[in-house]
Amino acid sequence: MYKLLLISGLSFCLLNTCIDPYQLQLSEYESLLVVDGMITDEYKPYTITLSRTFQNQDLPPEKVTHAFVSVEIDNGGTVIFAESEPGIYRSDPVLFRGEAGKTYKLHIKVGNRDYISGPCLMNPVPDIDSVSYIPDRQISTDGTVEQD
Repeated sequence: MYKLLLISGLSFCLLNTCIDPYQLQLSEYESLLVVDGMITDEYKPYTITLSRTFQNQDLPPEKVTHAFVSVEIDNGGTVIFAESEPGIYRSDPVLFRGEAGKTYKLHIKVGNRDYISGPCLMNPVPDIDSVSYIPDRQISTDGTVEQD
């Protein structure tokens, strides 16, 4: 009798509990600038992508166009990034290449807003001291080796 009562009570609790989805309602949404880019010591055009945060995940992010994007080098030089596509800004690979030991600062002007990053030192790439591997084997459910 005790087991039947306990099982009935647990079944009642499990059947009456549910999970309600929660929809987060933001009262004040602020669109923020998203900056994506990297500078290395390769001879190539560097790309900086500018977009804005967005609320609706079904829509692509809004591209930021007509911005002024530049990188200031610690020796006093400045590299201008030109807009090649909406929201995509590229440097000239002939005129600019990152160098280890130098400090860089990103400047972005969008409308009447100025954004300036903190200084960032480009460190040299450390030497590779050793290379090794570990054999790995994938075995299927029937026990045969699929891939080494």
